[in-house]
Amino acid sequence: MSYKKFLQKLPMFSNISEHTLDKICQNIIEKKFKNKEVIFEEGTEGENVYIIYLGSVEIYKNYNKQNQKLLSVLLEGDLFGETSLFSKIQRTATAVAKSETTVLEIPSKIFLDVFNTTADDGIKIVQWMLFNTMSRLEITSKELTTIYRISQIILESVIQQDEPQNFLVKISEEIEDVLPEFCSFGIYIYNNFNEEYQLVTYKGERTVWVKDIFEQNDEVVKTIFASEETVIQNNKVYTYLLKEDENNSGFMICIGNPQFFLTQQSKDLLLSISNLISVSIKSLKFLQEEKEKLKLQNVKSKYVF
Repeated sequence: MSYKKFLQKLPMFSNISEHTLDKICQNIIEKKFKNKEVIFEEGTEGENVYIIYLGSVEIYKNYNKQNQKLLSVLLEGDLFGETSLFSKIQRTATAVAKSETTVLEIPSKIFLDVFNTTADDGIKIVQWMLFNTMSRLEITSKELTTIYRISQIILESVIQQDEPQNFLVKISEEIEDVLPEFCSFGIYIYNNFNEEYQLVTYKGERTVWVKDIFEQNDEVVKTIFASEETVIQNNKVYTYLLKEDENNSGFMICIGNPQFFLTQQSKDLLLSISNLISVSIKSLKFLQEEKEKLKLQNVKSKYVF
């Protein structure tokens, strides 16, 4: 089977010569994997590079261990295992087929031959790889910065004994920086007195079904609580609950069009942020309650003779 047209559509190969592309195509080995089948394991020596032709692949650290961590989900056209191009080091993660998946396996020595015999094409391929790696690092750096800033806001809010609503407005500004531009974002907090979820902050285009207040038994609330990812009135919605012990103290939502999807990295980031927010809201509520108790005691003391 010829993979030339498929490879030509990929940024990595779009500007290289026909001769080089033909050489790469001639050495491709097509491999099919079933759902959850391991493509290569962490710690094994790598001698091949892979491109997803059909399906998707999950990259794990410590796969099938207690401290297993999903690093990313790769889609059609994505390259992985490229560290084997530069040295025969051990794989730093495990690649697992997420569904029925077909990958194109290319021996690393073919790329090395291109680097040695066709310098111009070799440079173009390396430039793309470096750009791709730098883009991933930039995203990671931005997300780490966001977590750091949110941690600072949490500390400052606890010291200043902020109202939970004010705290969430500050947090939303940081979250907005790491979300796609076409994604709308909102945070709701639960009011125990009237048993309603009240919108604290919202960024982006406001959809028709988004309300300032949702009742606890509202059908929309039931729908978004049922799954982390769902579709409501032609909108893709991601939900992250803010937990307070066994109860919900609120929730965060990301909204986009039906084709919109969050990367696994973004999902992990939002989950981490929701956990931080949950703990912080509980602490701020406790501080507010203690402040109100103190005020009440002071008022009562004025009338004690």
